[in-house]
Amino acid sequence: MSSYRPLPSWIPWIGLLLAVVVFVWQASRFWFYTIDDAFISYRYALHWAQGHGPVYNLGERVEGYTNFLWVAILAGFIKLHADPVLASKIIGLLTGIGTIVFLFNLGQRIRPGSLFVALSPLLTALHWIFASLAFPGPFITKLIRTIYCAAALIISCCFLLPLPSRDSMPESK
Repeated sequence: MSSYRPLPSWIPWIGLLLAVVVFVWQASRFWFYTIDDAFISYRYALHWAQGHGPVYNLGERVEGYTNFLWVAILAGFIKLHADPVLASKIIGLLTGIGTIVFLFNLGQRIRPGSLFVALSPLLTALHWIFASLAFPGPFITKLIRTIYCAAALIISCCFLLPLPSRDSMPESK
């Protein structure tokens, strides 16, 4: 028998709000930092938005990027006259917040009212690497962020899922 008692319903929501505030604060420390590799993608996107196709130098058809979708998204923003550096930073900030909200929702579905529902997003937001990877960099940076988020979700699931009891285990013959 478990002694699990749900927290008052407002506590996990306070945890989510605190996690978003902490993430935005952490991310603000990296706002003015842009890895130089990001400018390779910006140049490809600029030429594509200008109608020259995804090329680094006009007249040369060489693929020098490893993030086609990211270049396509940035080309769309450049076509809308947006600054690609600012657009990519805002996208990074929003995806970071989205990851934190996703963690919260996952916890609410698995174990509503649990302390882990509030702690998982907060612990993720507190990690400075998670915040630093929300901003533009080489493709590998985006890949590492994806791997980190997946690992955080898997670890959260391990803590949120109740362990099976002996009664629920199938009998061996």
